Amino acid sequence: MAYTYNNKNKELTLSAESVAAYLTSNPDFLTQNPVLLKQLSIPHALSGNVQSLIERQVGLLREENNEFEKLIKRNDTLSKIQHHLQQYIYQFTFELLNTQTEIELYRLLKLNLGEWFSASWVKLLIFDSGRKAGHIGGIHCLNNESKLRFMFIEMLNRNKPLCSSLQTEQIQMLFNKDADKVKSNLIIPIKQGSWYGLFVLGSSERNQYGVGVELDMLVFISQLLSFKLQKLWV
Repeated sequence: MAYTYNNKNKELTLSAESVAAYLTSNPDFLTQNPVLLKQLSIPHALSGNVQSLIERQVGLLREENNEFEKLIKRNDTLSKIQHHLQQYIYQFTFELLNTQTEIELYRLLKLNLGEWFSASWVKLLIFDSGRKAGHIGGIHCLNNESKLRFMFIEMLNRNKPLCSSLQTEQIQMLFNKDADKVKSNLIIPIKQGSWYGLFVLGSSERNQYGVGVELDMLVFISQLLSFKLQKLWV
């Protein structure tokens, strides 16, 4: 039934919410009452001119479409990056398992993690391995009395990765003279056989590490490392 607009109707007072709710529930209302369309206009945001309701709707739809296209492009880019990372991990797995020495292992680790995860610093801290205290490259064997072990004992017990949540003293202990250069960091607890430790990454870039697919890949790498080290030490 068509709506008859007259002076009596002008005296009715409706809230904006009521009008919006009614028009949403009756999307054909304006087309069924074309006389109203002739009287409707929407002011321009930056001037005193007016534009038709259709022009305004087209403008809003165009804005929404542009945002949607940007979202699609961003998601497509992320998908491509993740696909390349998955291919990289596949190849890296075979290269890592074929290393013959700790030095070769660490060089491979440093090169690849620097390229793919912006890791300027890569370290492995190993506790209770039964090996003599010392280090080869960034692989450090420490005894159970090490200050680093006590500093991170709670994290070792929790066995959960920690992304850029370290205290200043912890960063200084891990990265020494380079502590001020580290803008983001990641620590992943590792365990293999009777020994355990920490897989540590530091980056000069901010917001480099966080929860997601990349963190899952780095956790997988940490598991490969602990497995390979155990094989080298047998």
